[in-house]
Amino acid sequence: MHKYHPLVFAGFVLLCLLGFVLASIASAFPASIAHVLNTIGGTLLVADAILVLVADWEGFTTLNGRITWRSISKNKRFWLGCLFCIFCPVPLVAYLIQVARYKPPASPVVPLEAHQ
Repeated sequence: MHKYHPLVFAGFVLLCLLGFVLASIASAFPASIAHVLNTIGGTLLVADAILVLVADWEGFTTLNGRITWRSISKNKRFWLGCLFCIFCPVPLVAYLIQVARYKPPASPVVPLEAHQ
């Protein structure tokens, strides 16, 4: 699992949240403003997905090993790839949650006698 600097990860989460907030509050405004807010929100979500892809291509496309592309048939792989692209905010949120919840395994404690 890719380990991000806390500020970089916070930036990814902030872009994602801001994109969702702008897209969701757009309906409360007149049509012209709603269109602009939806466009900005969607652009932020796509930009965030692209930035995550650049930072951790393999981890994002496999959702940290939860999707094994080789074991999926070509036809299903194509459709899963299409769904992955169309609904990019959903795997993005899943990926960010996985990274946030990840705790590295504890290193074994070596007794002092072993060092001598």
